[in-house]
Amino acid sequence: MCGAISAWITNAACDLYRQLLRSLQHINDYKRAYEVIFNILHYNVTGKFLTDPTLSKDVRFIDVLSTTRDFFENIFEMYDEYRANVSNIARDVFDGVLYLLRHPKRFKHVVFCDGMSMVEALYIAYKLRAGFINVVINPGGVTETYKFLLGAEEYMAKQLNLEEVVNAIAKRAGALYTIFREYDETIHRIEDSEGLEPSSIVEEMYIISSRLEAMIDRLKKEKTTIVLLSDHGYDVVPAVPGKFKTQHRWSPRSLSIIAPITIIDPSNHNFEITEPRC
Repeated sequence: MCGAISAWITNAACDLYRQLLRSLQHINDYKRAYEVIFNILHYNVTGKFLTDPTLSKDVRFIDVLSTTRDFFENIFEMYDEYRANVSNIARDVFDGVLYLLRHPKRFKHVVFCDGMSMVEALYIAYKLRAGFINVVINPGGVTETYKFLLGAEEYMAKQLNLEEVVNAIAKRAGALYTIFREYDETIHRIEDSEGLEPSSIVEEMYIISSRLEAMIDRLKKEKTTIVLLSDHGYDVVPAVPGKFKTQHRWSPRSLSIIAPITIIDPSNHNFEITEPRC
């Protein structure tokens, strides 16, 4: 069962990514591209655009809006139906990622981004032309799913911190690692404030994404395969009238529970995507 589900997740995430690339072909401004991605995903989770409601009337985005809607509806429906098996499905997806990284002579670097959502993963994949993108469902909206990926016995025996979790993941991939914490720090800072205007939230997250993208680009130039992981996403929710906050939390229909995985190959070649197995 979990093999078929993880294979569907892999194919659906890659289909969404390809459709997004086609929809953004006419945009030459990266900041504008980021805003479009942010609005498309926010709309299909909340039913409302954050900063640009005109996207719904632009024929160039009809297909990607539809593909994104189908992706989230199926992901959330799958989560509702197979909630008890979410950790097993996540482990299967991650094993498929390790399979793609199996080449022993390839230099690899895991960049673990605390709190990076699917918005940022899709943007960086678009900007750097990633060869592969996928997601795991993290029902708690925190780091628990990746802890369980290391094995339930190890998790129960010791409450691992983030550094230990990432170190273990990197060892399994035969990679070095870096932890990037700016997303999560900013999410909590905005959550503890009175709220920001929607455009200011998009601006802050875009600036962080630009710094992350520059770091990844440097690794890419060093002929290193980059594995970009997140432990959870985040959501933008109303605060006071006209202002919003960011937060990550448990919710059956949210970006918080979606943890993206992106592989960026320095040769710019697509990876062979094979069906993961339990």
